[in-house]
Amino acid sequence: MIVLPAMRRVLMASLLLLALPAGFGCDAGGGGTHGVADALDAPDAADAPAGDTVDDTAQPDVGPVCPGGLSCPCTLFTDCNTGLCVETIERFQCAYQCGMGQICPRAWGCTPITAGGETIYGCVPLQPDLCRPCRTDDDCLPLTGADGQDWLCIDRGATGRFCGSPCKRNEDCPDAPVAFECASVQKAAGVETLQCVPTGGECPCTEKYAQNRFLTSCYAENGFGRCTGQRTCDEPCDARTPAAETCNGIDDDCNGDTDEGLAAVPCKVTNSWGSCPGTATCNAGGLGACEGTPAALESCNGLDDNCDGQTDEGFPDTDHDGIADCIDPDIDGDGIPNALDDCPSAYNPDQANNDAAEEAVGAKVGDACDTDDDNDGIPDSADNCPFVKNVDQLDTDGDGIGDACDCDADGDGVPNAAPLDMLGHTCPTPVPRDNCPLVKNADQADADGDGIGDACDCDVDGDGVMNNNPGCPAITTPDNCRTVWNPDQANLDGDSFGDVCDCDIDNDGVGNTNPGCPLPDPPDNCATIQNPTQVDTDADGKGDACDCDIDGDGVPNNNPGCPACGGAGQPACDNCPLVKNPGQERVLGGTMGDACNPDWDGDGILNAVDNCPRLANADQRDTDLDGKGDLCDCDIDGDGFGNPGIDPTGAACPVPAHLDNCPTIANPTQADFDHDGIGDACDCDIDGDGDPNPNFGCPNPSVQDCNDFDATVHHGATEICGNGKDDDCQPNLAGCAL
Repeated sequence: MIVLPAMRRVLMASLLLLALPAGFGCDAGGGGTHGVADALDAPDAADAPAGDTVDDTAQPDVGPVCPGGLSCPCTLFTDCNTGLCVETIERFQCAYQCGMGQICPRAWGCTPITAGGETIYGCVPLQPDLCRPCRTDDDCLPLTGADGQDWLCIDRGATGRFCGSPCKRNEDCPDAPVAFECASVQKAAGVETLQCVPTGGECPCTEKYAQNRFLTSCYAENGFGRCTGQRTCDEPCDARTPAAETCNGIDDDCNGDTDEGLAAVPCKVTNSWGSCPGTATCNAGGLGACEGTPAALESCNGLDDNCDGQTDEGFPDTDHDGIADCIDPDIDGDGIPNALDDCPSAYNPDQANNDAAEEAVGAKVGDACDTDDDNDGIPDSADNCPFVKNVDQLDTDGDGIGDACDCDADGDGVPNAAPLDMLGHTCPTPVPRDNCPLVKNADQADADGDGIGDACDCDVDGDGVMNNNPGCPAITTPDNCRTVWNPDQANLDGDSFGDVCDCDIDNDGVGNTNPGCPLPDPPDNCATIQNPTQVDTDADGKGDACDCDIDGDGVPNNNPGCPACGGAGQPACDNCPLVKNPGQERVLGGTMGDACNPDWDGDGILNAVDNCPRLANADQRDTDLDGKGDLCDCDIDGDGFGNPGIDPTGAACPVPAHLDNCPTIANPTQADFDHDGIGDACDCDIDGDGDPNPNFGCPNPSVQDCNDFDATVHHGATEICGNGKDDDCQPNLAGCAL
């Protein structure tokens, strides 16, 4: 039994993560039976065993009436109408009595309590510290009722550790302020037990836990290590973020050691001569003094005395090998010791000496340091053949190499023989040898095949007509085709090129094929007759200017170089030279053939616009406006009834089944009242009574029929009285009594 002065079971019980819902009644909450339902139903409350819970039953959700009402905050029993102030996961709040048919909510137990000398049963949370921040399992033990069960401080990783509570099923765990479940957790290595834990994995931070500032251990972890700290449920972890160890007197990576494993830091030992490298080590959270060899004045000793990155700087080093000459056994670096080198200060590993035979014993000077290697009196620096004597210094191709030692004296890429030095070295034997050794001619052209290149041949084509070339006699009128044989020197256009080598023989601006000419595309189709337009009507490859049959119809036409036509005893000339017409049709007269006559009928209207191109009709009359002139329209009025004649092509019109009885005026009914073969639409006497009537194409009659469609009524008829007609076309029915 729990007596009122020792109310820890009541006042300090805490429901982990569960607070009674607002308006919670005696049977409010959810959950199943827990073994004492029958006892709680008994009328004597003393019969109810302590510490058990019973099933909840649904009750109306009625809000608390504070202060004093169920679920209202409290600090003493007297604050509550029921006399019960119990500790929950969220705070101290007013609870209610149980027994006598009243049951406790899920995860609450009906517990006997002695208050004022009287024992009553009250609903008390079974897990008042569930989800409390903790550091050890002891933080989670209830003051009473531990009963040897597992009350674990559960590790939640970096965020900390929070209290669980023992359970056997989900119904043993509260469902407020968040849902809890009964889950297996690790108690020790390889040992697990069941504990109430939040279903969502995160414990709530309740008002009670925040106000009491319950602490839990937490940590921050990364690749550098793990640092531990502590936190309350409403504050973040105060653990330091692990970092790489630096010299600062702090255990940066939280491994228990401070400033460990740090390498010495490079530094400089500096004085008036310079700065030399040294090192400084970490000591008591800071770098110690820089230690190393100090700088000194540079001397020729093979060392970098002043630590400026250079050794023996300022001292001569001929071969730039980093070893000053003062200590270098091979000053020029050619592999020959100074004592044996014929040029100790000039690189010459071959010890070459072109004029060695002319030098006195003991006075040998190698080519690398000899100022006149061929002994011709011209210093090497100015000599264009420094190893071959050539006082004349001739240099035909101006390449800086004298002819005496130039393997290609004219610089045309074709070699010739020449000595290279005084020791007998010569140019490779050329195959073939340059056919103009002193005149540049890379192509080695030899038009007449006489072994003398065109560049230096005085008669390049061998036609007996001389040309000017280097070394040849001057010619006033040289060969006009120097590389093409043409002793006649023919020149059609009178320019400086003979016809056999002229790239434009007729000088019309269109090239032709000739030796040495660029390939024209296409070539001149009249090579000897000017025709810059290159018109070729029949596309036979011969331009119109020189084609004997321009249109290719087999009928000749006059042109330069062509057989004559059109004269006595000569074939007739093409009457359409630019239009193919092998039949030479000229049925419409004129001097030109029909194929090229722009006005066949000679009516002044061009064929392209003439509506009767084969019949003269200067008026271009077109009654039915169908584009065909009346003169060549097979249905002039367009009423569907034909008329005789010819069509625009000159063909005869088809014979109609019924000839139009009014060919120039549309009358699709072909009405003919008097059956005279002339339709009513154009008949000048429709009823055939001799009296004319006005009509299309008819003269205007001076005396007009008074009834066009009655043959008995006309001016020559006798008036018949009583028939209702004006038989004689006279007014007032003349001759009849009124």
